[in-house]
Amino acid sequence: MPYTPLLYALSEVNDAIDEQLAPALADAGLTRAHWHLLYILDEQGPSRLSELAKWQRCVRSNMTRLVAAMETKGLVERRPDERDGRARQVVMSAAGKAAFRKVARVAKRLEARVTKALGQTQGDTLAELALRAAAVLDG
Repeated sequence: MPYTPLLYALSEVNDAIDEQLAPALADAGLTRAHWHLLYILDEQGPSRLSELAKWQRCVRSNMTRLVAAMETKGLVERRPDERDGRARQVVMSAAGKAAFRKVARVAKRLEARVTKALGQTQGDTLAELALRAAAVLDG
């Protein structure tokens, strides 16, 4: 067998999410990488590039390029870190917040469909297990 049933199932979920979110992402002018970074900023607040790279599972130079591209589009800004004046933090701009909210509305509807089909308890368990699996794979 070329893959395991668990990894195949997770891949299928990922593909289904991508397919459902693609129109909303396109309408908001975002890529999936933009969406993920905006999600992290929405959850974590202003963050340093090194923190963002860790959460996105990439090297800092890749995060620097992504943030620069998003700055050009007006989605994020870099500001001085209040705790350390030498450091900079990435924050969502007003345009980034608007684009994020546009896609988040669709994402919330998708999540509600899954929760309705599975039930709240199983939906919560699935979310917890998926995050635990990601943590295991992150090593």
